[in-house]
Amino acid sequence: ESGKKASCASAGFLLDEKRPFVEDSVKSALQKRGAKIAKDRPTQITLQGIEGFDLIVCLSDSVKEDFFCGRAPVEIWNIRDTSADDIDGIDKIVLAIEKRVRDLVKRI
Repeated sequence: ESGKKASCASAGFLLDEKRPFVEDSVKSALQKRGAKIAKDRPTQITLQGIEGFDLIVCLSDSVKEDFFCGRAPVEIWNIRDTSADDIDGIDKIVLAIEKRVRDLVKRI
């Protein structure tokens, strides 16, 4: 329905306590695409934290749908992670995610 608003939230499964921030290379790739980063510190996902969502989109290629315990419909996108110094890899991942998000928006 036109004019309908949507919101989203982001969280990770495993946080690196030695690097509790969004990497500059990731920020740069996102900013090139016009994305805004709400927080510099990643958030860890919890089952309580996913309550009330209409859809869960999991980007990880190593998490199974069972993890979410049927809290909401789940789409697994199986996007492989890369290292912070792999600029080309990060750019490809950001582009792939952007395409999937655009496709998702058309469907909902």
